[in-house]
Amino acid sequence: MSVGRKGIDAVVEWVVKQVLDRWGLPILMGVIIPGILWFTGLVKGVYAVAGWAIAALGATLLALVGIVIVLGVRTSRLKTELGELQERLKHPSDLVRFDARGVRWFITDNFWAMYRSFDSRDASSLTAKTLLGPFCPNCEAEITDDLTSGRMRCGECSIELSPTIPIQAENKPGIISMNNSDPIWPIRRAAYGDAQRKALRGELRRQ
Repeated sequence: MSVGRKGIDAVVEWVVKQVLDRWGLPILMGVIIPGILWFTGLVKGVYAVAGWAIAALGATLLALVGIVIVLGVRTSRLKTELGELQERLKHPSDLVRFDARGVRWFITDNFWAMYRSFDSRDASSLTAKTLLGPFCPNCEAEITDDLTSGRMRCGECSIELSPTIPIQAENKPGIISMNNSDPIWPIRRAAYGDAQRKALRGELRRQ
């Protein structure tokens, strides 16, 4: 499984947003107001006002530089950690690989807690948490976009993808849910059913 550049960018964007939400107004007030006062004093020749305004502006700029440095360090560290996580998740050794419906899945711990009690119809909102995927059966790259776009070819290894379930949303009338509008849901549900039957027969075991 791959976290991906989009995931890293989303987390970085969230960090920046949190900093701006907390410090954006103080920075804005600290920079713009002294700047206006300083400019007004300069134009009018009132340098006494400009003196404390410049001091306030300088202090605010120093604080801003400090925040940017801290944010940069934390962002860099976050990118490094997410990059390491991405590498570890490419081939998760602690998850069971399961090929079903023409693609590969990784079975999570949630599956083993559910498969004896719930089928895909009873636990539609939870089934997505039991199977990670879909992945390429050849290189194990994440292939959701390759399937939903109709390209049907792995973007990493270029192998032709042959899902045995049509990749299209059910869109049942009168039903408002993420699964109903998710083109991956039908093949995920079918794969869950396959995994459940194998597990109940003892053909699929937890590592």
